[in-house]
Amino acid sequence: MLKNRILFTVYTYTPPNNGSGPFWSAGCTGIVRLGDSVIVCEQQTGQDVPLLCNTRWRLHKRTGDTWSLLAEAEGYRQREPAILGTLGKKTLLLNVNDSTEPPGKHYGPCKPYTMKFSLKTPEVPKMLMPEWTPDTYFTDHSYRSFSADRKRSEVLMLNINAETSALFYALMNQDGKTLANGTIEFPIRSCYAQTALVNGAAYVFAVSDIVEPIEEWRSYKYEQRQRK
Repeated sequence: MLKNRILFTVYTYTPPNNGSGPFWSAGCTGIVRLGDSVIVCEQQTGQDVPLLCNTRWRLHKRTGDTWSLLAEAEGYRQREPAILGTLGKKTLLLNVNDSTEPPGKHYGPCKPYTMKFSLKTPEVPKMLMPEWTPDTYFTDHSYRSFSADRKRSEVLMLNINAETSALFYALMNQDGKTLANGTIEFPIRSCYAQTALVNGAAYVFAVSDIVEPIEEWRSYKYEQRQRK
């Protein structure tokens, strides 16, 4: 049994109704620990902000028994929640996918990158801008993944081409220098990948996002969920 459990509310959530939610990044994480601090990334829905990119990220830090706001985005430029990672005990990483279009744009171009925070000066993050291979087309439906290797101080970003479904990757060091890039090809479109970066090797386990091709499974799943 779990003993001495403490229940608390970090933030309350308003659904954005844009196809995403706080648990969209099931293969990644929105909670990390850095030394004695726990960081939680909030997906906040903007009031009266038009779809699809109508949310923003907010970082909450817990030290001891106290929660505080560490940092937050100025505008609502995300459709999906942001992803966290760490490098050591004092460096926080936040993977984002900023819309480059005015509010209200659907399936519009986006710019993915990683923000590097120091807990001492969280108000001045460093932007790690990856160099992608040519022919990228990133939108608000990123199906992206993100992982960091603390021992090697390396960061791996993945983002899908919205037109071809090719999964683009960029490997960077902690200063933002791109060490490798390219694409990962799957037989069918891959979404919501679970990614691990360990000792110079990357492991990617992705989920397909298509109509179930096996009729028996398709019928069974519809029976259980009443969804196609």
